[in-house]
Amino acid sequence: MDPKLNRPFDFGWKREVVHRTNGNAIDIYYRTPDKKKLRSKLEVCEYLKQRTRLKIENFTFKRKPLGFENSKEICRNVYSTERAENNRGGNGINNENYF
Repeated sequence: MDPKLNRPFDFGWKREVVHRTNGNAIDIYYRTPDKKKLRSKLEVCEYLKQRTRLKIENFTFKRKPLGFENSKEICRNVYSTERAENNRGGNGINNENYF
């Protein structure tokens, strides 16, 4: 593992790996120290310009878990909207092990 990818976690960032229900699709998100959800490399770049000394090279959007401990990288599944409304209060996500 490239050590530069570990740096955001020193500042309170979290990486989220979300497995979609429709096949093998995986989404990658980063949560900022102030809990903003960034969904793309572009969003991370914009955030970094304003607030931090981190660089985009400290982040990866590879669509797989990188093997960090749970306090740094959260892996979860997405449920269908209908199932989520019936079981999770309608937010469309499985909230187990969620921030």
